[in-house]
Order: sequence, then C-alpha cells, then structure tokens
Amino acid sequence: MDTKKKPKVILTMLQYYEPGYKAGGPITTIKNSIHYLSDQYRFRVVTSDRDLGDRAPYPLLLDQWITGISEVIYISRGNCGTMLKLLKQEEYDILYANSFFSYAFSIRPIFYHHFFLRSRTKVIVAPRGEFSAGALSLNTLKKRCFIGLSKALGLYKHVTWQASSEIEKQEIQQVFGKLSHVIVAPDLPSKANYESQTLRRTKVKGLLRLVFLSRVSKMKNLDFALKSMQHVTGQVLFTIYGPIEDILYWESCQAIADKLPANITVEYKGAVRHDEVKSCMEQNDVFYLPTLGEGFGHAIFEALQSACPVLLSDRTPWNDVADANAGVVLPLEEPNGFAQAVQQFVDMDAEAYSRMSVNAYAYSLAYMRDSQVIKAHRSLFDE
Repeated sequence: MDTKKKPKVILTMLQYYEPGYKAGGPITTIKNSIHYLSDQYRFRVVTSDRDLGDRAPYPLLLDQWITGISEVIYISRGNCGTMLKLLKQEEYDILYANSFFSYAFSIRPIFYHHFFLRSRTKVIVAPRGEFSAGALSLNTLKKRCFIGLSKALGLYKHVTWQASSEIEKQEIQQVFGKLSHVIVAPDLPSKANYESQTLRRTKVKGLLRLVFLSRVSKMKNLDFALKSMQHVTGQVLFTIYGPIEDILYWESCQAIADKLPANITVEYKGAVRHDEVKSCMEQNDVFYLPTLGEGFGHAIFEALQSACPVLLSDRTPWNDVADANAGVVLPLEEPNGFAQAVQQFVDMDAEAYSRMSVNAYAYSLAYMRDSQVIKAHRSLFDE
C-alpha cells in the first residue's frame, strides 16, 4: 500500500508568466518558488496568453494544460469561461493569487470563489508591493474605490495574505486592518552558481557605469534617477533596460535625459530576458533604483549576486545593504542625497569600490544560506 502523502495542489493565478519576461518580478517569483518547492507542492499556473504590452499571443497551445517542470494553462484573451471552469471543476487545495488589483487573475477568481464556491479551499493573496504608499499614490481613486467595495462585500475576510517583508506586512494591515492574517514569506531568489562567480570587478576613478533595470513606469521612478545627475561631474554612462510600460512617462524621461550635460550619456537598450540580467549587472558598476516601492525587488538581489553595489530608495526590503557597505539607501524626500551618492560613486577609486563589490556578493550569499526563507513558505502553504 502506498502511504506517501500527495502534495498539495496550488492553483497559482498570475497575469504574466514564462515565456514572457517583461513583467519582471512576479514571473521570477513564481518560477523560483516552483524551482525550490516543486518536490513538496504541485503548482498549477493559470496565466494570460501573451507578455506585458504584446498584441499577439504566444505560439503555444491555449486554454489547455501544458505539462513540464510545472503545469501551465494560458488563457486566451477574453475567455473568462475557461477560468471559471477551472475554479469550479479542478481539484486544488490552495487558490494563490499573485496580485490584488489584477482583474482577470485576482479580483474575478476571488469574487467567484467567494460567492459561488464557498469551499474550504485556502485562499492566499500576495499583493507583490501593490499596497506600498508609492503604488497606492498611482490611480488612487480607482484603487481606493475597489478596496472599499471589497471590504463591504467581505471578499478578503478569510484570506491569508503573503507579505514579502515586515514592511509589506505593515502595509497590508494598514489597508485591511491589524487583524488581517498575514504571513511573511520573502520571495525566493534566483539561485546563482557562486562557485563560478568572479569577484574581479574593478572601477576607474572619475568614471561610473550606472544601470537601471526595471519596467519604465512611474512606480520605478526613472525620472527621479535622471534628475539626480543634472549636476554630477565626471563621466557617467547610464544604461536603461526594461520594457516601456507608460509611453508618455518614457517621453518625459527622454526630455530630462536630453537636457543632461554632455558628461552624462544615457542609453536605452530595451527589455532583457531573465537569463540576460546577470550579464547586464556585470557590465556595470552600480545598480540604481529609486523606486516608489518594492515587495521584494529581484533585480536588486541579482545585482548583489553579481557583486554589483546598489543605490536604492528606502522603500524596498533591502535597507540593511547600507549597514553591510554593499550599497547606499536613501529616502526619496532627500533628492540631493541621491545626487551626492552618484557623485561619490563617480569619485570612488578601485580599492574602495572593490570592497563594496565584495560586500555586495557576501550579502547575497548570506541571504541564500538562510534556511528560514524556505521554512516561511512551508508555513504559508501548510498552515
């Protein structure tokens, strides 16, 4: 008799997933969760049929399960019937929504689950930074209206919330109350081959290769980064990677870049696939992200894994990198501080930079060796 316990089935709702890559963090989050936990849980991913901003669907089988390392179903645009059929007929132990505001892959399935299924199935919602002050400051009225309606309907009364950090836990409780059931389970980072990692990073004093790698949107605050370089002396090559999510915002960023002095060179190189991120970090000296808020920030961690120091706002879970001398963290309320930090990096010599680079690498290695991160996910799914 086979007494082996069947793994819990986690029906994972995610607006964008592989082979897409433009949506960034959430795709990496779920891919990493499957990589670390697939021997204990059975992830079945429900996602859209195209990447962020794409007009055409993937050249894949749609509206049917595809089996590989995990099981994935790509829902064709406008086909809400398949989604509702999945919720009603599939057997699963956990409904796992990886967004709060995604209509098709969070709001609609949770609404249907709440009013028509009423099962004992556990529901987990991971807002992925959507409750940060910066995120809520964008499209404020629309978001506040839905939050108020969801409270009135009791949609989230019995859900378990996943926070990526203690900061995000506080943000969730500020929106849904102190009695909200929140479990802190930090996103699982991408594994790196530390044995093959080289720390022979060097830098030329008076020259800085600065990189921004994220979605080009108000949330990521690229315009702030560009403005901070208006009075920097020395040579700066600022390379921007990422999909343009908001074309009007990008045009405003271009206008700022065009007015920067001749010693500041700005290059936009488009979106990059996840397997190209490490190379982008290794080709630059400092990763710059003055974001309005991050639930985790995979690009930040992958910079650290690549021994690339970081310059960040204080609205990420990585504020202690400054204590480790692995980067600089500053409040957005002090824009002059960012300008001074960029100048300090420009003026930094090879020896000082090498120390910070080694510290960045060591910081990421210590985090990877922390078994508590895996335990937190087991607590999230097994509670």
